[in-house]
This record gives sequence, C-alpha cells and structure tokens, in this order.
Amino acid sequence: ERLVEVIDAGSIMASVVNRFETARSNFVACGWEDLTDYMAPIQESELQFKSRKNELTLESGRVLKRRFESFNSEFDELHTAERALSVPDSTLRAELRKTISERLVPPWSEFYYKYVKYQFSKKHMDQYTRLSPAVVEDKLNELLAGL
Repeated sequence: ERLVEVIDAGSIMASVVNRFETARSNFVACGWEDLTDYMAPIQESELQFKSRKNELTLESGRVLKRRFESFNSEFDELHTAERALSVPDSTLRAELRKTISERLVPPWSEFYYKYVKYQFSKKHMDQYTRLSPAVVEDKLNELLAGL
C-alpha cells in the first residue's frame, strides 16, 4: 500500500507569495531605505540664520550641504549598481521600481522642497540640489534594466 500525501496547493502558494514578498522587501530595504536617514527633518535648533537676513549661518549651511551631498552620493551609487541589474520580467521590474519610488520619492520631495529654498551654498548650489524629486523619479525608472 502506498501512502499518498495530500498537498494543499493553497498553502504552498501562500508560502511562495510570503517568501516572495519577504525577498522583495529585503531587496528594497537593502540600501534604498538607508537614504531615508538623510531625509529626516532637521532640528530647528540646527538651522540658524544671520541677523537681519534670511541667510543661513555657515554652520547651518554645512548641515544642509552634508545632507544633500550624502543623499546625492548614496543615491548615485545605488542607481549605478541597480541600473546594471537585470530583471527580465517586466511586471516584477515595474513592481520593484514602484515600491522603491513609493518609499523614496515622497520623503525626498518633502525634504527637498522644504530646504532647497535656503541658500546654503554660494558657489555650488546646483550641485547639491541636482537630484530634484522629478530627476530621482526618472532615474528610478532606469533601475533593473541591465543597462
């Protein structure tokens, strides 16, 4: 007599979906979520203005420079690495891009537009602010294409 094992297709599918979701979350969290550290609101006490002007002090300008510069640098590094990765399945590729975009663009937009209005660099403002939310969104659409 043979013992026949009954396989519950529903539980197998649920297990596969669960593992897939975990892998997708881990992929997105690996690097991209680290960028949120640079988008945290800056304490009001860290932003000091020069007297009688709407101009930041040198030290306050440095705080913003570090945040923008760190975001730019890490974003560029991740973009370069993940742009070269290839996800042949177009649906999965689109879902991964969307997940990254949903986690990154809204907080970056909030941070960017809140602080870009301050003149924190006299010579290189455009270098610090080059990754506008629209540019970030465009670059995220290049990910996982194997370029």
